[in-house]
Amino acid sequence: MGDKYTIWIGEPWDFSSSKGEGQLEGEVIRIIDEDHIIFKSQEKVCLHGVRGRLFLLCARYYEHPLVHDGIIDGNAGGELIMADDYMTADWETIGKKLGLCHYRVHRKI
Repeated sequence: MGDKYTIWIGEPWDFSSSKGEGQLEGEVIRIIDEDHIIFKSQEKVCLHGVRGRLFLLCARYYEHPLVHDGIIDGNAGGELIMADDYMTADWETIGKKLGLCHYRVHRKI
């Protein structure tokens, strides 16, 4: 962990960061399981009026996990995390405390 990743955000369609349209750079700070990871962006972003830099990313398709053989790669859906216990809680607990922002990651993480 600590490796740098770029995620490509497809929704909202007009998302942009200092890295460009639809791009967000950061690192994976926690692998919860093969279908759920926590991503921390290098910069705070504002989506639908909610600001943050921590995202829960979930595998978009059950048959295609995000983590396989120690490699993080794939399509995901995600939301900003508003929970304080994101490093210890399971993904279902974190999911109950998510912000209101919805987007999809359409390209490789």
